Amino acid sequence: MKPRQPPISGKVPTPAGLPPEDEKSVADHRVHTTLFHWERVVLLQAQEGAYQW
Repeated sequence: MKPRQPPISGKVPTPAGLPPEDEKSVADHRVHTTLFHWERVVLLQAQEGAYQW
């Protein structure tokens, strides 16, 4: 199952079951999701030969 990509705006919906006022957890989730997304992008580009290591 593919991870859901974050929206272009960089805003990630509040994860299910998390109180909306828990901003720190939402921010942590957003950072983690964004880092994971870009890690995937770099790895995919590396597999396609876009980067020479």
